Amino acid sequence: MERMAILQLRAMRGWNKSETGRHFLVSDDTIRQWLRRADDDALVQTQSPVNRFPDFVRYAVQQIKLFCPTLGKVKIADKLARAGIHIGKTTVERILKERPQNRRFRRMTRRQTSVVSCPSTPATPGTRT
Repeated sequence: MERMAILQLRAMRGWNKSETGRHFLVSDDTIRQWLRRADDDALVQTQSPVNRFPDFVRYAVQQIKLFCPTLGKVKIADKLARAGIHIGKTTVERILKERPQNRRFRRMTRRQTSVVSCPSTPATPGTRT
């Protein structure tokens, strides 16, 4: 975004390429490349990707896995889809591989999570719901 600010300042002041380069200690060729990339929209980039899910979705996936450890990535994606959050199984898998964001979630051990039962898990092994 600094490049775009330099180009905006160049336009406001009416500087040519060599004058802009002198003020910001860059070469004329660099300014020329920035202008070419600005025309192609390759210069303007956001800080975070636009297709990234918000943090509350990550938190929801991690909490579901915490309280229902037997649910897999497909079941978690299905449960969230019923709640109106359409997320793919691969995205759920990627979120589960990340470090949890909540400290309390990280401190809980496997033994503590096995005490909580999930109502959607099968009663007997081998049966499906």
